[in-house]
Amino acid sequence: MFFLRIIFLTLISLSSLSILDALRFYKHKEKLTYKALAHISKEKAGELNINLNEVPAKNNESIIKAIKLFNIEVPSNTEMPFYDEKLTDRAVTTFYKRNNIFNYLTDKIEVKIGPAAFSSWGILGSSIAHEVEIHCNQNPFNIIIKDKLNLDGTINAEKDAYNHEIKNAKRFGLTYVEMLEIKTTMNYYYGE
Repeated sequence: MFFLRIIFLTLISLSSLSILDALRFYKHKEKLTYKALAHISKEKAGELNINLNEVPAKNNESIIKAIKLFNIEVPSNTEMPFYDEKLTDRAVTTFYKRNNIFNYLTDKIEVKIGPAAFSSWGILGSSIAHEVEIHCNQNPFNIIIKDKLNLDGTINAEKDAYNHEIKNAKRFGLTYVEMLEIKTTMNYYYGE
């Protein structure tokens, strides 16, 4: 009987410790999130009716709010980014829509934002900036020519966009974990 009491007390104390550890982690996570969000203008978020601690709704309105919140300038050669619920990536840029690269000269660039970009306001802003501030300002002809010459045109274009997200982590209020996920994605698909 004494042995059973010891086992029971040991189990209770171990479960108490794991609960305390979980609470400590949660509290630490909240501090990290608060610290990350401290760089975003609370006044501007309030004006746009954005609660930075809530996940953005998956719609075009959230995209427009994120563009305003993070001062993302959509180039004149680019359509307003829009939500695409079928997109598996966080976002994608299409330079020409009718399978002819020469339409790049007449078509506006299209930017689609997928459901994965809506995990936080920071990731949403970072995803839009990845596409709009970098890819929409890159020259697709140069990328294609470099690819044809085995000079890693697409790889370098993506690295530029991911590095832009990492360099602007503070601007978007990204947590350490979110920044690490972006860096890991870049390294996995495109190398160091």
